[in-house]
Amino acid sequence: GQGYEPGEVTVARGAKIIWNNQDSSLHTATSGNPATATPDLKFDTGLVGANQQSKPVTMPTQPGDYSYFCTLHPFLVGSVTVQ
Repeated sequence: GQGYEPGEVTVARGAKIIWNNQDSSLHTATSGNPATATPDLKFDTGLVGANQQSKPVTMPTQPGDYSYFCTLHPFLVGSVTVQ
């Protein structure tokens, strides 16, 4: 399937996550509403080049479920659960 692997991940509050882009296209991992492709500014990798890794991105400290998507390809979605 297309998308992020794993599609869902659970982390500690304030954890740092690195996204590894193993695709031949630019992508982002941008928190917000995938249905409307609206970022909510909780976290964002910025553009991650083909076969590149993002910088470490600090997750929110507020527990909850955070959806994210690729701003270039909003059908690519994932979620981070902060505990």
